[in-house]
Amino acid sequence: MNEGDVPPSISVVSRVAVLGVLGLFVILFAWMASTLLLPWIKTGSPPPPFTGATVCVAVVGPFAFLGWCGAHIYKIFNTHLSVEGIWTPTLRGRVLVRWSDIKGVRVKGQELRLWSSTLSIAINVWCYTRPDRVPAFVQGHLPAHCVSQLAG
Repeated sequence: MNEGDVPPSISVVSRVAVLGVLGLFVILFAWMASTLLLPWIKTGSPPPPFTGATVCVAVVGPFAFLGWCGAHIYKIFNTHLSVEGIWTPTLRGRVLVRWSDIKGVRVKGQELRLWSSTLSIAINVWCYTRPDRVPAFVQGHLPAHCVSQLAG
């Protein structure tokens, strides 16, 4: 088996870095929520410059953002390349999108965006241990009609 047939793996360093940043966001938002909610709980009214609605927006908004970020990060770090295709998480569980099912590909900076008839998959090459090997691996497994899109 030559090097082009070995699927690239997700980098542990990138996982730790992203999870560290996400952890800092959680700490920041938890501090903000406690600063806004604890006085409201203790006194029965929100802190002076806020109303009940603004406190709810200030607390729910960031936690919704955290949920969205967490889901996006989960999908990035649980999308795996293999010789058969791309394994990606969906709401219905992990799905294998075979290379032959890929309908198109687009390169945007360090992101490869591939799509089939049902899914769009983003692959950020910097999340892998050898980012330079990811485009070559993908290009070596794409259908012929998609290879020109990747090169162009």
